[in-house]
Amino acid sequence: MRAKKNECNDLQCPDNENGFCQREFEEESDKSLRTRMIATECKSFFRVFLDIEKHVLPLWEKMRDGTIDEETIEEYSLYHIPYVVNGAFAAELALKYLLENADIDYAQGNKGHDLKYLFDLLLLKKKSIQVDRDTVIALLCKDGTQNLDTLKQNIAAWHDCYNRHRYFYAQTSIGTNGVFPVFVHTVCEYVISKSKREQEKDEEQSEI
Repeated sequence: MRAKKNECNDLQCPDNENGFCQREFEEESDKSLRTRMIATECKSFFRVFLDIEKHVLPLWEKMRDGTIDEETIEEYSLYHIPYVVNGAFAAELALKYLLENADIDYAQGNKGHDLKYLFDLLLLKKKSIQVDRDTVIALLCKDGTQNLDTLKQNIAAWHDCYNRHRYFYAQTSIGTNGVFPVFVHTVCEYVISKSKREQEKDEEQSEI
C-alpha cells in the first residue's frame, strides 16, 4: 500500500512533519488488515461448510424422495451439526466484515454470534453501508425467493443457530430451514468476492 500523508494540526504529534503526518493512513491500514483477516476467516469456514454440504445434500435428497433408512439417519446426525455451526459462523464473519468496512460497531461475546442482531445492524440507514446493504438484500431476496419481511422472519427463526447447534445437547429443540443455506451462500460469496476486489485494488495502489 502506497505511502500517503495527511494534514496534521497537532504540534505535539511525533509524526508531524511540516503540518503533515501518516497517522490517519496507518489507522486505515490497521482497519484494512482487520477486515482482510475477517474475510479470510469467513472464506475458511465457508469452505468447510461447502465440504460438509457435499455429504448433506444427498441425505436431504433421500429424505425428500422417501428412501430414508437407518444409515441415512446416522449420517445425517453426524454431518448436520457441524454443517450448521460452520455455516452460521461463516455468515457471521461475512456480516461482520461488512459492518467493519462501514465503521459500524457491534457487540462482542455471545451477542456477536446472533445473526439477526448483525443483520439488523446491516439495515441501519447509514450511507457507509448503503451499497452493501441494498446489494445483499437484493441477492438474498432473489436467491431465496423472499421479500425483506419474510427474509427477516426466517433469520429470526434460526438467529442463534451457532450457539444452539454448538451446544445442541443442552437444547430441547434445534433447527433451521431452507433459507439458512441460501443465506450462508449468498452473504459469504458476496463478501469473499468483495474482499478479493478490495485486495486487488490495494495491490494496484501500492504499485503506483
